[in-house]
Amino acid sequence: MRKSDPTKVMERFLAGKKPLKRINESSISDVVKQSESRITQSCVKWFRLQYPQYASVLIHPANEGARNTKVVRTSFGTRVVSPGGARLKAEGLVPGVADLLLLVPRNGYGCLAVEMKTPAKSSKQSERQVEWEKDAVKAGNRYCVCRSLEEFIRVVRDYLDG
Repeated sequence: MRKSDPTKVMERFLAGKKPLKRINESSISDVVKQSESRITQSCVKWFRLQYPQYASVLIHPANEGARNTKVVRTSFGTRVVSPGGARLKAEGLVPGVADLLLLVPRNGYGCLAVEMKTPAKSSKQSERQVEWEKDAVKAGNRYCVCRSLEEFIRVVRDYLDG
């Protein structure tokens, strides 16, 4: 009987499934299509279990999502505005910021910035995300794109323990 891969066992645990007693080729299906949000949630849950001392400094800047909009009539016609958007920008919202920031300096880096994507080939960084990556790296931070829990685990362990 082969020993279970700890990463697969953790993935099953995070998905609310019982760990497999034995891992083999027939028990591992192809990559399951997951949303970026579900992958991110699994990564955060794993991180908080593995590194409780840093749980409060792994943050998700809420930069994405729909904003409340309303239609405004002006002398030039009607237009759609996002009243909350201007306030958020004034408060520091920056387009393109990574999905997760680990505010722990290591090996000369100020922090670890992780952009989460799905395994799909079509899941790519936006132009603003690429710009923010360049700015973050130039400022002395480490930046990674992760497409799975396994990749996130490798990146975090390398950053914190390596």
